[in-house]
Amino acid sequence: MRKFMDMFRDRLDNLPLAKKLFLLSGIFTLIIVFLAWGRFSYQKNASVDFAKKELAGVMYYVPIRSLVQHLQQHRGLSAAALSSSVAADTKEKRLAKQQEIEADLRMVEETHTKYMGVLGDAGEALDKSWASYKQRIQDLLRDVSNLSADESTKRHTAILKDLVDSFVTEVGDASNITLDPQLPTYYLGVVFIPEVLRLSEELGQSRVEGTVVLGRVPRTVTEEEKARFFRHQILIEQRKNLVVDALAKMYQNAPGKREGLFKYEQAATQAITEMTEKISQQFLTGALDMGAVEFFDWTTQRINSVFELYDKSVPTLEELLHDRVSKDYKTLGQLLVFAVVGIGLALLLARFITRAIVGPMHEVSEVAQRLAVGDTTVKLQNVHRQDEIGELEQSFDKMIKSFQGMARVAEQVAEGDLTVNVTPQSSKDVLGNALAKMVKGLRELTTQITESVSSLASATNEILASISQVAAGSAETSAAVTETATTVEELKQTIFAASQKAKNVADSSQTAVIVSQGGEKAVGEAIDRMTKIREQMESIADSVIKLGDHSRAIGEIIASVTDLADQSNLLALNAAVEAARAGEQGKGFAVVAQEVKILAEQSKQATAQVRTLLSDIQNATSVAVLVTEQGTKAVEAGVSQSVEAGSSIRQLAKNIAEAAQSVVQIAAASQQQLVGMDQVVSAVDSIKEASTQNVDTMGQMESAAQQLAIAGSQLQDLMGRYKLTNGAAA
Repeated sequence: MRKFMDMFRDRLDNLPLAKKLFLLSGIFTLIIVFLAWGRFSYQKNASVDFAKKELAGVMYYVPIRSLVQHLQQHRGLSAAALSSSVAADTKEKRLAKQQEIEADLRMVEETHTKYMGVLGDAGEALDKSWASYKQRIQDLLRDVSNLSADESTKRHTAILKDLVDSFVTEVGDASNITLDPQLPTYYLGVVFIPEVLRLSEELGQSRVEGTVVLGRVPRTVTEEEKARFFRHQILIEQRKNLVVDALAKMYQNAPGKREGLFKYEQAATQAITEMTEKISQQFLTGALDMGAVEFFDWTTQRINSVFELYDKSVPTLEELLHDRVSKDYKTLGQLLVFAVVGIGLALLLARFITRAIVGPMHEVSEVAQRLAVGDTTVKLQNVHRQDEIGELEQSFDKMIKSFQGMARVAEQVAEGDLTVNVTPQSSKDVLGNALAKMVKGLRELTTQITESVSSLASATNEILASISQVAAGSAETSAAVTETATTVEELKQTIFAASQKAKNVADSSQTAVIVSQGGEKAVGEAIDRMTKIREQMESIADSVIKLGDHSRAIGEIIASVTDLADQSNLLALNAAVEAARAGEQGKGFAVVAQEVKILAEQSKQATAQVRTLLSDIQNATSVAVLVTEQGTKAVEAGVSQSVEAGSSIRQLAKNIAEAAQSVVQIAAASQQQLVGMDQVVSAVDSIKEASTQNVDTMGQMESAAQQLAIAGSQLQDLMGRYKLTNGAAA
């Protein structure tokens, strides 16, 4: 059971709102309709059951009427038969009437058996009462032959009085006839039928008493009998008036039934009038000129007119009750139709109400879904309703306009316009406050980056200029070193020639003098050139040292740029986090944060490249400084050797005269000079190679500086996309 309830709850939770409202309306409608139907159908069924019980009571009225009529006739015939002057055929009529009474008893018994169940508990009480009446009638029929006319009349009258006054009332009570709520059936079943039977009994008593008087020998009527006749006349008139009045009121409430009863009513009232007049004539005025049998037959015909009216009224009562049952069933059918129509109308109204509620909810849901995927162009079509749905749509429309405003701000920021002002809706506007903080942070960060980029560009330009100057100086130094190498090579050849000549000095002293003079001059020039080489090497060393200082300065600037890039990256990360917190509405901010992050990464990569290049420059500078120092030392050694060579040559010139004596020493000295010049040539070659490397390094540094300058320019152009003030870019 719990599993079923959970499954039902899940299905109900996932049911669309329209179906929920429709289902709820249907349930309430069905409950109301079923309650109303149940209540009304209960009333109508009770009314139908009530009418059916009345119909069962009406079924008693037919055999009771026959029993009353035949008992009344049997009473008169018995009174006549028990009189000595009455003809013998009267006894035969009495016996025949007795058989009719027995048939009437069986008919009442059959009716009672058939309808006792319909009457319920009242039927059981009626059964006991009927058993008593039946027994009394059977006893009377058994004993009537042994009774006197007076005793027979009294016993008949007592039974008839109980049947008419008590048993008919008991039948009316048991079958609800006495409680009938409808006027036509009330006047017909409660007033008319019992009064007709009472009227027939008054007429029957007048008949039997008149038959007894007219059958008496001699015919006389006592004053007591006259008083009884007079009392009967009064009661007959009263009963007749009640019957006529009941029919008149029935006609008023059921005009359609008048046509079927009125002529029988006229005949009955005419017969009653004739009978009362005849009784007055025969017994009150003392005419007594009719025979007993003649009087009995004549009055019986008049009384039969009353019973004929009774016989026509019972089917009329039955028709009225059947009409009521049919009307109740028809009303139930109409109610069922009305219930079905009402349910249909209620469901139709529920559908209209559901559409009036769910339609705008679907529109709001669709707009919310489009807004969730970033579509801020959405718009609610109808925001002028005055109910709760209208309030929801108006609030949602305000939210859409707020998102559209923030989207426009995000688009402007994405396009580089940081001059926009973000105004949060309230202090609780998390997204608006975050956007305002982000724009402010981006504005400050862009300002700092712009300033740093400007400084970097200026420093890069200065570095480029310095490196260009150093490169030019290195090129000049390389050319000078090349020239020095050529000179040293020439000096080497000269010394070689001097060595050769020294070997031949013994051959020609004059030639030695000339050679020594030329050597002295060459040595002087070599000393001068070596001095220039030393000065140039010192200048190169200074330039290289300055280059190293500039490289370190650039490294510090690049470190600052790297720090700025890291800060930009961190700020972009924070902006991305804020955008992620904002959900789908923060996508625009995430784009701006991504652009800033990319810019920071590019700056960081550029500074990394510059740092790498500067590291290479610093390494090359260190090598150049070392090589320059070595070259300077070599040049100084060459200068010293050149000075020594000059001194030797001068000494040679001075001692040319003694050249012959010192030929061996000069040859050895020349050989030593040749070895020294080889060393000088080797040193100059090293200096030349170092100068070439220095020129290449300077070229690389110049290229790196140019790339750094280009990167700085690109960074400036990129930062220029962002407007920090109205009318001015960053």
